[in-house]
Amino acid sequence: MTDALEWIDENLDPVRVDTPAFRYDDMDSQSGRCLPDIHRPFDPENRGDWGDLGSRYDFVHATRCRGRRVLDLGPGDGWPSLVIAPWAGEVVGVDASRRPVEVCTENAARMGVRNATFVHVPAGEPLPFPEASFDAATAASSLEQTPDPEATLAEVHRVLRPGGRFRITWEDLDRYRGGREREAWGWRIDRERTAVVIYDRDPDAERVRQVRVTLAAAAEEIEPGDITADWLAARRHRILDARFAVTLHPSAPTLVRWMREAGFSGVLPSPSGGTFAARWFEEIRAAGLVPDRGQLEAAVKVLVDLPADLGAHPRITAVK
Repeated sequence: MTDALEWIDENLDPVRVDTPAFRYDDMDSQSGRCLPDIHRPFDPENRGDWGDLGSRYDFVHATRCRGRRVLDLGPGDGWPSLVIAPWAGEVVGVDASRRPVEVCTENAARMGVRNATFVHVPAGEPLPFPEASFDAATAASSLEQTPDPEATLAEVHRVLRPGGRFRITWEDLDRYRGGREREAWGWRIDRERTAVVIYDRDPDAERVRQVRVTLAAAAEEIEPGDITADWLAARRHRILDARFAVTLHPSAPTLVRWMREAGFSGVLPSPSGGTFAARWFEEIRAAGLVPDRGQLEAAVKVLVDLPADLGAHPRITAVK
């Protein structure tokens, strides 16, 4: 992909934007409308759906959010806001892009969820809430999409009440080492536009440069291997714009350090309830048994308070 990146930089002079303008403002659904219990019924035969359920229990029990007020950073299509709402007293989702706020509000109305609201907060701006106004907070792969993750952590700390718990999942770049540092893919924005996105990941620097070229749509399938300098040059007459965004993706040790510097009194890396649930489902089915939601929830409730090694790609709970 290096030649494609060089061609874009040399010929298109891409403009730097924040992540909402880079992608999310154009996305009708961040999940492809595939989330169980949000877009479709839960499938008890689906391993992924049980992993999703384990993640819900993870957020609920790690944050101790039952009956309490919860802040969700970057809810996307409503994850986890809408699926933890039955446990919480109130959920407030904040997103830097207006489109997810609209999508989440529409999904909440369709699902009959009345205790979740969604608010637009421009990227980089302080949260519009007073100090100590939330009991818990969640972030599912959203912290790294903010312009300044350290400042975002400080804002979460500010709006949490003493003893409030913040549970986070995030994209650790270690998973891309060994050949996936540079990747490309294409996606249809709408009937008139197609986007080509190239990721240039630097796990050591804990950063990603994402470059996007928007083309006037045409009837063609785009495979990752197609996206070369020659491929782009042949379509230059269809290129509408070029932009890039830079995001910081902290490793687990960096994230723990940032949380402590933000003022959190306790930081606990622990196993992922979602990963555990998917493996648990496989073992239950292999034994010829029927998976039970109550048993899974009881197990995840214990799991989220167990320590995990930072090198094991854990989830993290920070306590104010």
